[in-house]
Amino acid sequence: MSAPPPGLYPLRLTVTAKPLVFGGHAIARRLGKAGIPDWSVAETWECSDVNGNIGVVTNGPLVGRSLRRVVADHPEALMGAGWSGRYFPVLTKFIDATGTLPVHLHADDETARRLEGQPNGKTPGTSSMPPPARPPCAASGRA
Repeated sequence: MSAPPPGLYPLRLTVTAKPLVFGGHAIARRLGKAGIPDWSVAETWECSDVNGNIGVVTNGPLVGRSLRRVVADHPEALMGAGWSGRYFPVLTKFIDATGTLPVHLHADDETARRLEGQPNGKTPGTSSMPPPARPPCAASGRA
């Protein structure tokens, strides 16, 4: 395996689009994301090391390698001095909350291992975009 570039570099990864019970076209339209399927998309997984949806590097010397392989081969270059682990510890995604979102629960580490066969649970972090500008209300009345 070749040595990583010094300090690595900004990795571009494949993106997984998820059609769920909510969503629409806001991710493609508001974020200007190209390559998103032309159907209702609830969320895109931008940086994922989740089994079945592992991102693959699409640029630079590491092109074609999975995020998991990059983590295994270059843990400290990717995560910092002293870090070790088998999986990239963060899942980043965009969620199209145009419609009503369903109740969303996340398992802790022990529950994820016991019920889902996953090594880690989820500790969600959320960042929201402001709603799109809306036209002023049109009032009609009798003169």
